[in-house]
Amino acid sequence: MKPIHASVILALHCEDDIIRGRAKAFIVNNKGSLVMDFYNIGVCDHIIWEYFKDDNLQAAYWPFLDLLQTRHIRRSPKSSDLIMYNAIDTAPSLVFEDDLEALYKESLKLRFTKDILDITSNWIA
Repeated sequence: MKPIHASVILALHCEDDIIRGRAKAFIVNNKGSLVMDFYNIGVCDHIIWEYFKDDNLQAAYWPFLDLLQTRHIRRSPKSSDLIMYNAIDTAPSLVFEDDLEALYKESLKLRFTKDILDITSNWIA
């Protein structure tokens, strides 16, 4: 199993195309082997609720995240040696399964700057 930090999931909505593409390819390439602890799940939720209060953005984001976590990420009470977004160097060229890809494209209404990723990278339980 590969324990991931919240920044990996949040990188999927970074304004930076390279960061966003690498995060997506990393998740696609590691389907079924990723794990995220409850703390990092909470960090993802906090960032979205805190910075993106618009109902339309929320409505576009949550269906994608729900399906992504159901298919690609196992949940765990605690993880160590987390993989951070800035440690990913996967080539950004892959796509999710059709239904998840459609939700992902819709969720891209929500975007944020790399600063958010850098801030959350300092939040480690």
